[in-house]
Amino acid sequence: MDKETELRQSKMLALAFFVGAASLFVLTLFLPQNWWTGLLRAFSEAAMVGALADWFAVVALFKRVPIPIVSRHTEIIPKNKERIADNLALFVHEKFLDTESIVRLIQRHDPVQKVADWLVKPANTELLGQHLVRVGVWMLDFIEDSAVQGFIRRAVHAMVNSVDLSKSAGTILESLTRDGRHQELLNEGITQLAHLLDNAETQTTISQGIVDWLKEDYAFIESLLPSELIGRKGAGLAVRLASGILNKVAADPHHPLRARFDAFTQEFIERLKDDPAFAGRAEEIKAYLLGDETLNGYLATLWGELKGWVKKDLHSEDSDLRKRLVATGAWV
Repeated sequence: MDKETELRQSKMLALAFFVGAASLFVLTLFLPQNWWTGLLRAFSEAAMVGALADWFAVVALFKRVPIPIVSRHTEIIPKNKERIADNLALFVHEKFLDTESIVRLIQRHDPVQKVADWLVKPANTELLGQHLVRVGVWMLDFIEDSAVQGFIRRAVHAMVNSVDLSKSAGTILESLTRDGRHQELLNEGITQLAHLLDNAETQTTISQGIVDWLKEDYAFIESLLPSELIGRKGAGLAVRLASGILNKVAADPHHPLRARFDAFTQEFIERLKDDPAFAGRAEEIKAYLLGDETLNGYLATLWGELKGWVKKDLHSEDSDLRKRLVATGAWV
């Protein structure tokens, strides 16, 4: 039974009692007048007065009763609702929500200690951890995949669009070459090239290259000369010359080749920063990345793969992530 039906029945019952009391009062007017009819009349009068008083009191609280003089004292709550609300709010604030009351309530119940006592038990910490795992899985299922996928794609595209590849490359290279650090790279390159030239296989390759060159361009002369010997001698000479140059560059910090390397590096950095051709090429690379089906396809599946991996990992008893979530209960 709903509230409206209950209210309607209550009104009908009250009205029935009032009508019954009024009928009894009228009946006593026609009965022989003695002590018991007087008692019935007094009872019915009291019942009618009480019913009317209760009705007027309830109605006067919420509605206007159109009775001269009396009407100004009706509709009490609608007229004073703001003042009543303010007083009620003040009462609740002063009696229940003031600082001292809240502090006393916390001190009396000590919720932190109760939670700590509950968490001290290993079974409870394990239970809390299990709930955290379930909440984590539920959150993964609750999140809308398409929204996350769109967010990842937009974030990556925005990041790519915001980066000036050409200037960024120039700035990075400038930072790497500051204080002559690019010369260290040159030194390492010289060392590696020297090791490569000292390698027997490298010298054999150079020697064979000389022989092949003689056979292709000077076949007649090659047939008259010991080409294999010439190749070995030529390879040895080339290696000695190259090694000599490399050793001089490595030993002399002010070697002209180092200065030329400095100039080339600086010029290349400036071109990366300011050359429209480099900037245009960088924009082409960005456009290619943004429109690349492979990259966009990977971004579209990235969230699904990550979500699937996390869910699978959480359901595994040997999962480190699961163990960490379960251990969170003990940490709390």
